[in-house]
Amino acid sequence: MSYDYNQNPYSYHGENNEPSYGTYSSLAPGYTPESFLRLARRIWMSILCQFLFVFAAVFIILYSIMPNGHTVVVEEAVVVGGPISPGLSGTGMGIFFIFLLIAGMICGFVSLFSFLLFIYRCWRIIQDGYARTTPGRAVGFLFIPIFNIYWIFVAFYGLAEDMNAFCNRYGIGRPVQDRVNTNVLLASLIFYYTGIIISFFSIIALICGIFSINSLARVAAKIQEERNRQENAALNILSE
Repeated sequence: MSYDYNQNPYSYHGENNEPSYGTYSSLAPGYTPESFLRLARRIWMSILCQFLFVFAAVFIILYSIMPNGHTVVVEEAVVVGGPISPGLSGTGMGIFFIFLLIAGMICGFVSLFSFLLFIYRCWRIIQDGYARTTPGRAVGFLFIPIFNIYWIFVAFYGLAEDMNAFCNRYGIGRPVQDRVNTNVLLASLIFYYTGIIISFFSIIALICGIFSINSLARVAAKIQEERNRQENAALNILSE
C-alpha cells in the first residue's frame, strides 16, 4: 500500500515503512516531541553533575596534599599530621572521596547513554533517503577506536546539517529560528578536543555543547510534532 497526500512528499510505503528518496514514513517512529526535550535535559544535567563531582574529588586531593602537614592515605584510612578539619578524619575523607568518584561515574554513564539514545532518535526521525547515515551506524561507529574521533563530526555535526536540510525540504518550522546553530555545535566539538590540551577550553566546550543539544532537541521536537500531525491526517484519510 502506498499513499501520498497534501502535495507534500510525506508517504507511507509498504509493510516495512521504508521511505524512498524525498519521502518519509509518517507512521514511524512513535516518539513524542517532549521526549527529545526530556532527553536533552537529562544529558546536560548529568554532565553538570559529573563535572561537580569530579571537581569536588580533585579539590579533596589538592587539599589533602597541601603543605600543612595533612596527608590523606585512603588505603589505610589514616591521617598523617592530625585531622584535616574538625570532626573529619582521614577515613571520612577517603569515604567521601570514593563516593564522589562513584557518583561521577554514574552521572557519566547516564549522560553517555542518554546522548547515544538522543543521537539515535534524532537520526531516526529524519530518514527520508537523503540522510548521510542511518541511526544504527551513527551510534555504532562511535564505538570504533580512533575512527570515532572523525565519526563524532558526522554523527553530531552532520546530524545538525541534515536536520536543517530535512526541515527545509518539508517546510517544517521557521527558516531561521527553528534551525540548529551549526556554528556553535562545530565549536563545541573543536573546543572539546582542544580542551584535552588546554583545560579551560573544556568549559567552553561544555557551554557550547549544552546549547547545541538543546537546539537539536527543539528542532527534533518540531519534526516529531509535524510527523504526528501528518500521521493523524493519514489515518483520518485512510479511515474514510
